[in-house]
Amino acid sequence: MKDQDVTKSASTHLKKVTLLLDVLDKASSKNNFKPSFELLKILFNILEDLETLGKDGKLPILYSQETLASCMHNVIKSLKTSSGSNNTKIDTSSIRADVVVSAIRSSDSPQVQNKLLLVISSLASMSPELILHSVMPIFTFMGAHTIRQDDEFSSHVVEQTITCVVPALASAAESGMVEEVEFLLASFVGAFQHIPRHRRVRLFTSLAKTLGSQYSIHIILFLTGQQYTAAYAKHKMGDCAAIVDFACAFLQNFTPEEQLRATKEYLDLWKLLPEDILMKDSNEFTSLSTRPIFGSSVLSLGKAELFNLRKGLILYIRHALVDAKTSNGTPRFRLKIATLLLKDEDPEELLKIFAEVIEHILELYYQLNNSSNQFPRS
Repeated sequence: MKDQDVTKSASTHLKKVTLLLDVLDKASSKNNFKPSFELLKILFNILEDLETLGKDGKLPILYSQETLASCMHNVIKSLKTSSGSNNTKIDTSSIRADVVVSAIRSSDSPQVQNKLLLVISSLASMSPELILHSVMPIFTFMGAHTIRQDDEFSSHVVEQTITCVVPALASAAESGMVEEVEFLLASFVGAFQHIPRHRRVRLFTSLAKTLGSQYSIHIILFLTGQQYTAAYAKHKMGDCAAIVDFACAFLQNFTPEEQLRATKEYLDLWKLLPEDILMKDSNEFTSLSTRPIFGSSVLSLGKAELFNLRKGLILYIRHALVDAKTSNGTPRFRLKIATLLLKDEDPEELLKIFAEVIEHILELYYQLNNSSNQFPRS
């Protein structure tokens, strides 16, 4: 009887809160609405309470959460506008990105999840550092759910999140936070096979350009190269062709300098791959195990598998750079480099990168040519 009374009281409370949220949603969408950080703080508390009512009270909270997310988005947008015009200091104590992330992860509704991701994007656009510590779980969730959905609203949410949240990571990358960037890209590439094919190039191009080509192109290629090698080993030639087609189209969205630099950095990553099984107490094992682009999936491989991975990654980058051709059969990358060298009055920097790439290629050719293991030819 007591439990029934508690449930009835909680249900009545939920109805009252939902009614107020409906009123606030309409009011906060108007131009004359006056927001406050105190109101935002209350909304974060309500979001936390709703999650408790849903988990412990088993009450229907989806509509309330969706309406609340709309209110929060409106309030944050208004606060951003008013703070910018009045030079008002942002009250960071009012903002709890962790509560939003928790609600996103616990919700079963894609609609609610997407609305809450837009709240995260709004927070990031107002003050990127506020959500930096919550970025990893956000992108882990997106890699497992949102980017796999093939509808326009989900696509819009992903683009908004990339546009607003990723710049915080770009700033972190400039400060040397490489692992965070690698984690983000590994989360997205890990879901590569589940992302609708017609959205892949646009998604990863947007991600790379927002994050910064110098931090991302080579890592995206390196991670997709690992998928190419795994598919090749299982004779899934259709998957191999799809990954190569992606890489070719992806690279066409960047300048020849960016492609050449990415190739050089890709080969730098390739050189870090061990040739033999590493001892778990070695410094090299410790160094690579902390990086998301290597991790256990690479370090658990045997000697023959490591050789196949190393050779497969070379096959992949060759295809990515050469397979995109003009109508007369000339590789587009080669043509762009030649044109740039002829037009550039001071090509010293380009030639320097080109020389480094050639040096890497000669080195890897020597290593692979002297290996006793065999790898199927493409």
